[in-house]
Amino acid sequence: MAVLRARERFALGPMEIGLLSSAFGLAGICAAPVTGRLLGRKGPRAFGMTSNILLAGGLLAVAFASTLWVLVAGMAVVGSTVTGLRSVTNTLAVTSAPDNRGGAASLALSAQFFGGAAAAPLWLPLYHAYGDFGFAAAAIAPLTAIIVLRTALGRPTTGIADRASPHPHPDAIR
Repeated sequence: MAVLRARERFALGPMEIGLLSSAFGLAGICAAPVTGRLLGRKGPRAFGMTSNILLAGGLLAVAFASTLWVLVAGMAVVGSTVTGLRSVTNTLAVTSAPDNRGGAASLALSAQFFGGAAAAPLWLPLYHAYGDFGFAAAAIAPLTAIIVLRTALGRPTTGIADRASPHPHPDAIR
């Protein structure tokens, strides 16, 4: 949706739109090392909540961007936080089913793929009908995830690293 927004609001051509799209991916790649360290230190609940707050902020920045630089910055925030949230989802998946890590990871990846595929038919009609506010409605997803993280994961922990291995026999996975 951001590329449509860039074309409509800022009259960007194909090359500029391609560069804007790459800001999303480049931000995710650059954020990956920090994401892993923070996830390990803070745990999936705290890191997931923070990432979802930043994602909502990035989406709102893109929705209401009055300059191209704000749009680019919003895209970068969204790209970096999506990387973090995928790490959270994958961590929760593999630690939730120690006897079936592959199945849990497969389910998590399928859900992520479905979310990406469902985004266009869900959010594009809102964007076309309501403009900036329709685009901003996409922030409902991370705000809903915050509620889920606050309620479904129980009390906060200090991080993944200080908990026992989720696998009953850690030597078996070497």
